Amino acid sequence: MNPQCARCGKIVYPTEKVNCLDKYWHKACFHCEVCRMTLNMKTYKGYEKKPYCNAHYPKQQFTIVADTPENLRLKQQSELQSQAKYKEDFERNRGRGFSIVTDTPELQRLKRTQEQISNIKYHEDFEKTRGKGFTSVSDDLVTERARKNTQFVSDAMYKGVHPHVVEMEKSRSGIMGEKAKRCSKQSQSTGVGSISVGE
Repeated sequence: MNPQCARCGKIVYPTEKVNCLDKYWHKACFHCEVCRMTLNMKTYKGYEKKPYCNAHYPKQQFTIVADTPENLRLKQQSELQSQAKYKEDFERNRGRGFSIVTDTPELQRLKRTQEQISNIKYHEDFEKTRGKGFTSVSDDLVTERARKNTQFVSDAMYKGVHPHVVEMEKSRSGIMGEKAKRCSKQSQSTGVGSISVGE
């Protein structure tokens, strides 16, 4: 005999049966109690034998502990013990002149933050004084030659071509251009297609 659906009460046939939360459901009837989104075995969450989606799953409500006289006494006793321990540690370390601070993660974070602020301040001060207070080096021949050589090497590394090669190509194209101009003038003076003798 086929069981009844837990939601609609109709017979559930084996081809459409979902067995979950100790009940049988039609596939279409197995949906969230709040939003009616259709659920499957992977997406449901059960609460009090009812299916819910992840978004509408009821949250557990915690009970509030009442402030009974016994709880108030325990709280006060705990605070007193804490104060006594603090005072005892203070008295023990009073004559030493300093206290040892452990490197907690919070203190390490503060230390890193202070270092970063210090670096930022240093760079701001450096940028403000940049170019001030420094004497410029006089440009003698050696310094000028060194500067040109450095620029030459830098350009060669960056562009991948030596400037001398570029200069040679420019002068070569200039020479070739002059020859072409002369040839075209000669061909115009002698006539197109005629051959001049003596060249």
